[in-house]
Amino acid sequence: MLQIDFNSYYDAIPLEDSVRNNFVFRGKDGQYYRLRTLPTGARWSVCVGQAITSTIVDIDVSQVVILSLIDNILIAAPQGSEGEFLFAVRSILTRIQQVHLETSPDRDTLLQTGDQDLLRMAEQIDVFLGEEYRYEPNEYVRKVRNSIKTVAKLRIAMRKAPYYTCRQFVSFVSLILFAAHTVNLNPASLFFLLKAYRAVYVTVCNTGGEWDAPLPHISPRVYEHLQRTTSVLAANEYAPIAPVIRVTAEDRDYDWVIYTDASDRGWGAICQNTHTQEVIALQKEWMDELQCGTYRGPTDEYQAFLFNKKHSAHAEPRAAREVLEYLKEIGRLVAGMRVALVTDHEAIVRAQRKLNGFGGIGRGTDLNLLYEMVYNWFHWDHLLVLFFYLPGPPEPGGPAVTSDR
Repeated sequence: MLQIDFNSYYDAIPLEDSVRNNFVFRGKDGQYYRLRTLPTGARWSVCVGQAITSTIVDIDVSQVVILSLIDNILIAAPQGSEGEFLFAVRSILTRIQQVHLETSPDRDTLLQTGDQDLLRMAEQIDVFLGEEYRYEPNEYVRKVRNSIKTVAKLRIAMRKAPYYTCRQFVSFVSLILFAAHTVNLNPASLFFLLKAYRAVYVTVCNTGGEWDAPLPHISPRVYEHLQRTTSVLAANEYAPIAPVIRVTAEDRDYDWVIYTDASDRGWGAICQNTHTQEVIALQKEWMDELQCGTYRGPTDEYQAFLFNKKHSAHAEPRAAREVLEYLKEIGRLVAGMRVALVTDHEAIVRAQRKLNGFGGIGRGTDLNLLYEMVYNWFHWDHLLVLFFYLPGPPEPGGPAVTSDR
């Protein structure tokens, strides 16, 4: 893993003479001047800078991961791909040299550095965009945690509680979400904080309020969540980097393929093991007990519900969760398996964990319970569940209301 940063990036990008008249300022001497390089304060400068960086790092390599953000570049590769890693590093440095951009470490020095020295540099601790990466030579893996600067920001922000402006509060929650992603903290467990974030955002936008106005009230429960989450993040333990997820639409690439559907009366599922061809068909009424561990088929005894079964936002995620729980409890789902769950509820698919680790949090309680479960399975049980969307027949009551099928 090697990081390359550009020096004085905007100042190194010249403006063509034909557009310089659009960027005129008056100096203290009263004279007017035209900018010669990219204006730092212009919003579109970010787009131009990123476009240039993206072009520079557009290298055709399969085993190397290249990340960039405006003037920051990170090049990484798994153990055993040293040759491709060195090729990517030298190709990028050569392109940077051709366009006369300055870097840290110095581009010319890096180009003259031998292969073994470059590989040794790539094993050092690296901090990239608020994340600190450490190489474990005994395990041949990288681990990650938040940078000291990020942790310091979290602690300082927590000391201000409960006296925040609206802007400070939403910024604090945003920082928590980013820091939690770094160390694989389950995003669904932060659902309550995100609800508070949304409440502040909606209040300011709908009432025409000021972002820098004091936040009128923070409930004790929100404060408790802030304190508990910040304490976990402040410990700042190194976490393993999540493995790469390979996503395909081929049944043979998964151990189980599951189709689920729910209505206002219950749910059904068809589960097939792609290796043994075993098929398990499940059907359950909502009036039955809700825990799969005690699943005994429909019963006459009415059970009270804590969710709205008539709305697909609750029924569909609940059905998916119960199917997965049931298969795991009867020993069909074990560590190392890949599971494809197909649903006609698009929200489950759209908000699931992305390949970059973000996502995995939704707006509903049942949806987040589903995400929380599969996220823990992925990181602790090495059991991967991916959600796929397959449109179902039109609902008689509209797209949000489940039908009595």
